[in-house]
Amino acid sequence: MVNFNLLRKKHNIRFGTDIYHMALNQAQAEFITGGFGAQGGFGFDRGITERCEVVDPTTGNCEVTSSGSRYNSVAAFVIGQASSAGRTLQVPDEYHVRARLYSGYARDRWTVSDKLTIDYGSRWEYFPVPTRPDRGIERYDVETGKVWLCGVGSIPEDCGIETSKTRFGPRVGLAYRPSNKWVVRAGYGLTNDPYEGMELIRANYPILIQVKLESPDGLTPARSLSQGIPSIQVPAQGNGILDIPSDYAWTGYLKNLNRGYIQSWNFTVQRELPWSFTGQVGYVATRSIRQLGLVDINAGQVIGAGEQGRPLLTRFGRTASTVLLQPVGNGQYDSMQAQVQRRFVEGLSLNVSYTLGRAVSPNENSSWTPNVQALAYMSRNLALTSTDRRHNLGITNVWQIPLGEGRHWLSDKGGLSRVLGGWQINNMVSVMSGIPFTVSADGTSLNLPGSNQTADQVKSAQKLGGIGRATPYYDPTAFADVTAARFGNTGYNILRGPGLFNWDFGLMREFSFSNRFRVQLRLESFNFTNTPHLATPDNSVGDGADFMTITSVQDLGREGIDERQFRLGLRIVF
Repeated sequence: MVNFNLLRKKHNIRFGTDIYHMALNQAQAEFITGGFGAQGGFGFDRGITERCEVVDPTTGNCEVTSSGSRYNSVAAFVIGQASSAGRTLQVPDEYHVRARLYSGYARDRWTVSDKLTIDYGSRWEYFPVPTRPDRGIERYDVETGKVWLCGVGSIPEDCGIETSKTRFGPRVGLAYRPSNKWVVRAGYGLTNDPYEGMELIRANYPILIQVKLESPDGLTPARSLSQGIPSIQVPAQGNGILDIPSDYAWTGYLKNLNRGYIQSWNFTVQRELPWSFTGQVGYVATRSIRQLGLVDINAGQVIGAGEQGRPLLTRFGRTASTVLLQPVGNGQYDSMQAQVQRRFVEGLSLNVSYTLGRAVSPNENSSWTPNVQALAYMSRNLALTSTDRRHNLGITNVWQIPLGEGRHWLSDKGGLSRVLGGWQINNMVSVMSGIPFTVSADGTSLNLPGSNQTADQVKSAQKLGGIGRATPYYDPTAFADVTAARFGNTGYNILRGPGLFNWDFGLMREFSFSNRFRVQLRLESFNFTNTPHLATPDNSVGDGADFMTITSVQDLGREGIDERQFRLGLRIVF
């Protein structure tokens, strides 16, 4: 990283370059599209022990299935008929991926006057194709159905993957002070999506080999327990062009990635308020253009057709998932953000922030995988993100209690001053709306490999507010399973779970025995009010009495502990 500054009267010109080197070294037989790992395994879905009630006489596909429950999965296990099976073999002991990211920028901060400052500039970015330490990565050639080992034999090191060298991102911002107590700020920026997908491509065939067998129609077993899991064969590199077995999964780069970008803009107004407070309110938004996602180009494309609807089946006899990193659509975020702030003055600081926002995305979940993989129905993917919080209020403060030596009251050195003085209180309060969730249904009748089914809504989803088993949070009778060959009439993330309230509290006292020797006593409490942070309800229609009930809490990153915690600390400074 190198930066330069150049000052010229009213201009502050800054320019430079960044070069990032990323390295991934891993020894883990993990395939990003799932599966059962190195130990192998079997899956048992409901459809294996359900019946087909109506068959389409033209196609022979099942149009209507019998209704089922989770006990159908248990029955499939009891008779040893699996809906999926597989295992993963890691060929080298350790595998590696390397990537470099290049960028350069130039920016001018122009002080037009004492009241107006304008920043403008642009950033150039270049993202070459990642490589292995001794050759390029691997690419699945959709024209031939074969795997190319980049940099082996006659295959070029980049495998012909197209990467643009003309990606520029303009930026502009301004700050205008119409009076001593008012400031107006605005800005716009464009950022190229820098995602390299190193975890996506880190262990492709033949570095990692996965067998992943799935039911051809949701009703027929993929494998029985007595048959076991097929053996795995490791190929030689040869001339760099390999046949890939039809049931070996794949994830990787598209030949022309057509990388997207994110636009962001904001407009805020700030005002100085009495008693050392400042307040501001603004509009903040982003637009994700050609947002990247993981698309299975061999996912089912015809509702009810099952495995027969996979595009690569007819061309190459390929049945496994073939996932490519590619744009899946546009997302957006809009918010009103307000803040009241008091900097640390006379022993008190306070910050109150509130955001009213809405985020929608074609990748509503955190796995980068759209819920629907069939191209004709991709528009169903646009939904609220699984992290959307419509309302978000945060309050933080530090308060030195005005008692004791050097403070407003009891400033003498008497006994009462020594006992009550010198204390500091810290607070952090969060109040947020619940996160969205999807009401899911069994996908047997949909019979569209790679796509997730949603439930039918049959009446208004009344919020009951129950917690625990037999006390549903939403009315479970408002939704029904889907037994016909179609999508449910609900979308994704249509309901919200419970909101969140959390208060972290701290109390601190410092004792000074001399100029060089001090002792700090701390008492901290997380979730001070012992308020449960409830998770979303059970969202699967087929889960019977558990459907729409809440039986767990959210993981807030505190080692799985949600209950109130107290922590005592002693710090000696000398």
